[in-house]
Amino acid sequence: MTQGWYSDVAERIASANYTFFHAGSLRRTANFLEDLNEDLVGRGFTPLLIDCEDILRDGLRPSLVPEDGGPADLYVIWRPEVLMRRSDFEDQIRRARPAVHSALLKGYRVVIVSTMPQMMFPVPVGSSVIADAAKIHPRPVSAERLHEIVPTLSYDTAERIIARARGCVALAEGYVRIDRSSGSGNRKARDAEELLLAKLRNAFAEIGPELLALLEHLVLECRIVDVPQMDMREHWMSALEDAGLATIDDATDVVRLFDPFWRDAARLALSQALRDVLQAPNVWRAVATSMFELERTVRFVVAQALEHQHGGDWRVKGLESVAAKALALARAETQTNYATIADLHSPLDWLLLDQLLELAAETSRHVVVGGLSDREWRQLSDRVVPIRNRMSHMRLPRPGDLDELRRTLRILLHRMDTVTAPSPVTQRRRASVPTQASGLVNR
Repeated sequence: MTQGWYSDVAERIASANYTFFHAGSLRRTANFLEDLNEDLVGRGFTPLLIDCEDILRDGLRPSLVPEDGGPADLYVIWRPEVLMRRSDFEDQIRRARPAVHSALLKGYRVVIVSTMPQMMFPVPVGSSVIADAAKIHPRPVSAERLHEIVPTLSYDTAERIIARARGCVALAEGYVRIDRSSGSGNRKARDAEELLLAKLRNAFAEIGPELLALLEHLVLECRIVDVPQMDMREHWMSALEDAGLATIDDATDVVRLFDPFWRDAARLALSQALRDVLQAPNVWRAVATSMFELERTVRFVVAQALEHQHGGDWRVKGLESVAAKALALARAETQTNYATIADLHSPLDWLLLDQLLELAAETSRHVVVGGLSDREWRQLSDRVVPIRNRMSHMRLPRPGDLDELRRTLRILLHRMDTVTAPSPVTQRRRASVPTQASGLVNR
């Protein structure tokens, strides 16, 4: 059988009737759909392409797959991620599952081909047509295989190209085109560098904001590229490996981010991909809501404690250490020239979160503040203030930020109830905080 860029993918599809192929930037040739179709036909399939962009444009059909595929024996569902623009996406993929299973029972094969990792798709209650599919793991392109795909290429040239492509099909195919171009050696070198940077930048854009934020923290902030597997969640490792951005060394239990041959280019591409994120990720609203609830709850317990300690003069007697800062901010952001801290109806609103938590810690030495000790308030500050700062600077939330905020709020509400009878305020707030914790905390 003639070797093509996706012959191994076609073989995997032939061995399983229901599969998912993450065709990320480093996995896609310049003419991806044509190359994939050619290899599927070469394997003996009669594929039917179902482009979800067409479904989105023409209006959603009752199912992702037709009831009758005609002569086709393989449904190729291409880029289902475009349907995520719809607010009812989860309902659609839930309702699509029976039709897909019906097609499988009729003898059709189904492959879902996406530019996004499987982990980025929501899993609705019950099951999902995407989460249920078995993942395809393409083999790295070797010099021998490249020579079979492009027989006119000399073996020495194939080895040289693979040495730079590092097994990535998109880079190998691109470097072959550049090698055959009529440009000078310098021109070809520049074209190769531009191709690598573009492919990497697209690869980062496709893995989504959660993994982007994780890589920003590990690679750009901590300068870590070899990460112990125990510090990485399974779906992170899987998505990065599928995208061609990481390799997993089971012998040393290490996840190696980026191929050493192009790590510098990857760092630059990662920085550019982060700069290009202009829309808030889906988790942003949930993080902002949890931060609002936590910060307002802290203000509530601090004001309550100060009022208990100092009575009606709590604004003057309890806020001496922060009065100047609160007044300065209030004067700068309002039209009123407040004379003293007592003039502010809600002075704690004018403190930054780190100042507010420092005040909570100081006050807890003299009176109960939300049931937390001085040490616990300072630990809370260490965990929460960095999240607040990321939000203030419009940076991407890290994996674990939302769970940290929700966990901290649950603990605070519980402690408040242990030192006083549950109030209507804490009961309402407790009811609004999700009880589950997925533990996505970066360590």
